[in-house]
Amino acid sequence: MLSNINYEKDPFFTFNYIRDIEKKYNFKSSFYFMTGGNSDKDNFYKINDTRILELMYKLYKENCEIGYHYSFNSFGNLEQREKEKILDKHVENKIYGGRNHYLRFKAPESFRISETVGLLYDTTLSFADYDGFRCGICMTYKPFDVLENRKLDIWEIPLIVMEGTLKDKKYRNLSKKDGFLAIKEKIDIC
Repeated sequence: MLSNINYEKDPFFTFNYIRDIEKKYNFKSSFYFMTGGNSDKDNFYKINDTRILELMYKLYKENCEIGYHYSFNSFGNLEQREKEKILDKHVENKIYGGRNHYLRFKAPESFRISETVGLLYDTTLSFADYDGFRCGICMTYKPFDVLENRKLDIWEIPLIVMEGTLKDKKYRNLSKKDGFLAIKEKIDIC
């Protein structure tokens, strides 16, 4: 399937730019793809678009992780998450994680849903309006479900800085220089 979307005009379609920087500094990112959704806040591409599938394949072949970006309303909806967890059809590595759209989260339900659908990890827990340590730490950990009195079989990788937090006018609204310094401060702490 080929959609009529012109990704070259999409300001968020910056994969080549990101990969060029990664190659320069010898690191790799995780790229999360949204596979569905039922709100106007969800993806503007189709996961089965040939160009998206080719992009995922290219990133995977470059040893980048392909992960699942949950849709806006799936943070508390097991049925929707099960329906949308279709990356297994498109990637060789069936062990991956993801994060909630707009950092929507409800503890412990969101963790349970991710565990139930078989994700390795979640990386949602962050502040939308400020960079920092929402979990109190920067290290990966296994969450504990206080309602079921058990350690969950999923990892949480705390998200320390989200780019939108730094540049968005409704949040920090930092200049590029101040945004860089905020990120550098968190890197030094970690």
